[in-house]
Amino acid sequence: MKKLTLLIACFFLTSITHAAKSAPEEKQNVKYRKSKKINFETLLIEGQNQKGDLDVITGNVGDDGDGLLKLRKNFLDQIAVDAGEKVK
Repeated sequence: MKKLTLLIACFFLTSITHAAKSAPEEKQNVKYRKSKKINFETLLIEGQNQKGDLDVITGNVGDDGDGLLKLRKNFLDQIAVDAGEKVK
């Protein structure tokens, strides 16, 4: 009898929460600002160019490099290592 009562209570609670979620929401009147198009070609930007104060050093300074980070074009060797394949 307790199991039946508990089952009915659970069914009742889930039906109430489901009904509350599926109830239609009131329509809200949301007004958005009209967007503007910005033409960056016609804007005059004034400023100064500055050289960076610091260099990034990886610590891997050796015969083959100067220790600075280099932009890689692909990561196929690292992908192969992660997949457990041998790289030629």
